[in-house]
Amino acid sequence: MWETSLELEPITPFRLDYTVWALRRRGVNLVDSFERGVYRRVEVVEGQPVGVEVTQTGSPWEARLSVKLVCAHPLSHVVGEVERRVNRLFGARVNLAEFYHMAQGDARLSELVDSFLGLKPPRFTSLFEALVNAVACQQVPLEVGLKLISKLAERFGERLVGAQGFTYSFPQPLRLAEAPTASIRELGFSQRKAEVIRSLASAYLRGELEDLKFESMTNSDVVGVLDAMKGIGRWSAEYVLLRGLGRLDVYPGDDVGAAKNLAAWLGVSGRLGYDDVQRATSSWGRFRGMVYFHFLLRRLHERGVV
Repeated sequence: MWETSLELEPITPFRLDYTVWALRRRGVNLVDSFERGVYRRVEVVEGQPVGVEVTQTGSPWEARLSVKLVCAHPLSHVVGEVERRVNRLFGARVNLAEFYHMAQGDARLSELVDSFLGLKPPRFTSLFEALVNAVACQQVPLEVGLKLISKLAERFGERLVGAQGFTYSFPQPLRLAEAPTASIRELGFSQRKAEVIRSLASAYLRGELEDLKFESMTNSDVVGVLDAMKGIGRWSAEYVLLRGLGRLDVYPGDDVGAAKNLAAWLGVSGRLGYDDVQRATSSWGRFRGMVYFHFLLRRLHERGVV
């Protein structure tokens, strides 16, 4: 096996553990492994599976990320590409100074933010991965959706043979586009979801889901384009805006868990509708998504996960 390493300097404050849990959400997530402070993931670079291992040194205010790369053969651009993906995955270059300043103006919000100081907004390494995650988690409990993604990775992802501690990569679009619908269904996906996943993979291969194409779009334009696609509605589109494109002004209003977290914060009984969520989060403006991630961490903390 060929190995190399690099060190990244995230914009501080930064905490790897908080950010990893906002990314993986449940322990059943096999794509994003985290054990004893070590994050591992398999990425496919230049057609080869590359093991990426990330650890943090230093306090949240002096954080450094040590990144080890493992693959079968040396790759010409692997270091730069992995650096780009890790920075994106953990929001390492996102400056949250204005968010912290905003939070200081609200005693209760400030207490929440201080409790998870160093949490950064996680972001899937591709729009395609965000979309497939959204489809898997539609209208099922989050734990079920993440188990489906893990099974998809086990069946269609790449395995780094000969390296300890690494699981499976997120499946490449070509593998999913060529997979029979029945082979996806037998993992536990519905017929409709299996068809949508294959359709998304084909759309990616046609160049319709390239990240750069969506980066320049407004939120409403992204929602419009995605909503027109088979199997992608408003919930999935807003999920992708936040977790795929890093739009921190988005608080997914149709997300049942997020609505429950918000209602608990507000002390409101009953379910909040989409418009209720948008009104209640309006004062957080372009940092609604960061509050969403803090609510998620608080919930995981209450469960004893974080």
